[in-house]
Amino acid sequence: MISIQAVVVLVACAAASESWSEWAQRKAAEAAAHAAVQAAAGKEAAGAAAKRMAFVKIDTPALRFDNLVLPYICAQLSWTAYSDTEDDVVAQLSDINADLKLIHFHRQQLAGTDSTLIVQPQWFAAAMGASLFITFRGTYSADDAFRDLVALPTLHSGTGCEFHRGFLDGVAQSTELHELLKTDSVQQYADVYVTGHSLGGALATTLVATGSLRNHKGQLHVLTFGSPAVLHGSCDAGWLEKAEMHSFVYGADIVPRLLGSDLPLIRAMYAKWGPYATKGLQGDTLSKAEKGMDVAEMQIATFSDYVQPSHMQLYWIDPSGKATLHLVPAKQQRDVLHIHQGLGLSSLSHHGMYLDGLRKAMAVAMKKTTPAKAEVGTESKAEL
Repeated sequence: MISIQAVVVLVACAAASESWSEWAQRKAAEAAAHAAVQAAAGKEAAGAAAKRMAFVKIDTPALRFDNLVLPYICAQLSWTAYSDTEDDVVAQLSDINADLKLIHFHRQQLAGTDSTLIVQPQWFAAAMGASLFITFRGTYSADDAFRDLVALPTLHSGTGCEFHRGFLDGVAQSTELHELLKTDSVQQYADVYVTGHSLGGALATTLVATGSLRNHKGQLHVLTFGSPAVLHGSCDAGWLEKAEMHSFVYGADIVPRLLGSDLPLIRAMYAKWGPYATKGLQGDTLSKAEKGMDVAEMQIATFSDYVQPSHMQLYWIDPSGKATLHLVPAKQQRDVLHIHQGLGLSSLSHHGMYLDGLRKAMAVAMKKTTPAKAEVGTESKAEL
């Protein structure tokens, strides 16, 4: 901070060569000129950034109201998964739909100082009519964040496909869930919906892709919100093809775009934080060739090869005043999911906007439908 004495000295020096008024006018003119130059440069930079960051134009029509009911219910369930207690889950299920009944709630038990405890992801199962909903919680704890960072591809013997290791381990460690899925009671449901936000959606996709529900005789559905890719390369598992896959991306959300893009920014981010997630991976889990490399570098090198299931349907939620939801054509999916679409000021805030975005999209669609279809939650399912 400039002191009063310094200001007096500056003014006195200026006054020695010109009058105070002349000096003040000159400084004001210089300041105005400098501001104009900065404003022009800022406008030019903003324009260039806007051009780079412009969303891919999607020409498909906005989804109708009746196509939004199921995604909205699943988004509500995905947010309910962040609840801390079973009572909270029950209360929120009742708010979503009075017919939703909790079957099982697994609250994540954190390891703390117990290094022997295997921390399972948090999830719950609920039923409504002939539909079963399995919902995973997104990233909420340090253990969840660690799971996100362990991105080294790992072979799943049951499918012959490679998965993100953190997601694969999360599903494998969900022992209570696997016990539930083995019971005969699961077969009574004609439809099983597996859903989640962020990490939760990645776990939902992995659960189905690894065949955990392959013996279910009904229809499988996966609905994810702001979730990253889980497959490292293509996967031809038959039961994966039988499941309906729906992935939702809100605006510039960066999370579903992190895996599958190969950019210096991603490499720089992971170079800083990746090593914290790889300290325990230097042992027998690596081949001789891999042991000669830094694990974080190994993971970074695999990022661009991550993909979503080939038959996945991608939906983009418009964050503008239009508040509409669009099915992304297959030929545009790669562009919509490119990291360039998530490098804006809203890239992080958009990650938490799915519930609000779907609510607004429903309100817009409601104006274009009949009053008979205008009650949210009156249908147990809707075709996408």
